[in-house]
This record gives sequence, structure tokens and C-alpha cells, in this order.
Amino acid sequence: MVKFTKLNGDTILINPFQIEYVELIPESKVIMMNGHFHIVKEDEEEIIKRITQYRTEIYRKADAEV
Repeated sequence: MVKFTKLNGDTILINPFQIEYVELIPESKVIMMNGHFHIVKEDEEEIIKRITQYRTEIYRKADAEV
């Protein structure tokens, strides 16, 4: 799960494999595959960075188990 911050300051955890796309409106609107969405404070670069880090960590763990 990837940690993001809602506009009211609350923290949410999102499964990055369930993200369909992100709209920049100018906030970041993370649209999920089920049609729900979350407005978060993180910008485009930070969202990409966090998702990339998460996926890298998952794949490293999978490689270590083989």
C-alpha cells in the first residue's frame, strides 16, 4: 500500500495496482478501477515516486524469495 495525504490532512493508504489514472486539477485526483476517487495533496512527481518505490520493493522481495 502507498501512503497519501487527503486535503484535510488525513492519511490514506491506496493499493497502487488498483489505480486507473490520476487527474491533475490542480490537486491530484486519484481515480481507482472501481470508479471511486481520492483527492490528495501529493503532486504528480511525488505520486510517481511513491508508486515506483512500492513496486520496486515488491519485485525485490519476490526476487529474493525465488
